[in-house]
Amino acid sequence: AVVSTQSTGNCAEGGCPQCLAECPANPAVGDITNSGEILNLESIGNVESAPSGQTVLVGVTCGEGFSLADGAEEKYDLQCNSNENDTDASSGKWSFVNDFPVCHPKCEANKFAAIENVESVIIGAGIQGQTVQGVVNCAGGYSLEADVARHSTSPALTESLLLSATALSVRRSAPYPRTMRNLSTSSTMLNKMAERS
Repeated sequence: AVVSTQSTGNCAEGGCPQCLAECPANPAVGDITNSGEILNLESIGNVESAPSGQTVLVGVTCGEGFSLADGAEEKYDLQCNSNENDTDASSGKWSFVNDFPVCHPKCEANKFAAIENVESVIIGAGIQGQTVQGVVNCAGGYSLEADVARHSTSPALTESLLLSATALSVRRSAPYPRTMRNLSTSSTMLNKMAERS
């Protein structure tokens, strides 16, 4: 730094360099000033100590039963800040800035919103926005419509359902022919929705 001096060798007023406290390496979630705004955040990735004003990218881990959404950013901005009142070494504070991570509840296996005339659904666990495969069995006396059966061998699936549980592809229960469909995941939805594409 360039320092202006008077004849006495002291810094001119306002021209002295200011050494501020760094932010510590690998802070706990509770030591991040605004971590309370991010529900169900368990930990963050490794972070080196940094000077005030520096922003770094950090990975995050959600608590048990929670996850970032499918396709969400993997790393988030963490900024170091300190001032002349932070007199202890490495007493700067980290804060999340810009986009915050969001920890969504995971979708449990075999848990789904009620679907009219569907007897059972067999699906794996999933995360917000993810599409996975599973099996749906219609109730007795019901089956999936015939035009779906004619397309059952096609990889291009013609109908999608949005559920409040794990998304899946489904097939017709015996003795009806097998068919597959896509379902999309949304852990935040509480009511079933069905719509044709």
